Amino acid sequence: MDVRRWIHRKVWGAGRTVRYVFIHPTCGQTDVEAGYLPEWGRPKFLCRRCGVAFEEATARLAWQGDAAEPQGRGGN
Repeated sequence: MDVRRWIHRKVWGAGRTVRYVFIHPTCGQTDVEAGYLPEWGRPKFLCRRCGVAFEEATARLAWQGDAAEPQGRGGN
């Protein structure tokens, strides 16, 4: 490994991990599963809480180490 990269990793860390959190637009819950098949042509989503399948979801980024937020409007 290059010395500059080693120093950069020691100073700034190895990087942060990010993941997408999908939100069901109707109930506001974040317990959403995303899936994609080529024949669908676009991703589809399923709300695990209310069991509704839908085609568009709001997304936010969750950074590694973020505090857990309450699930949607109604809490857990």
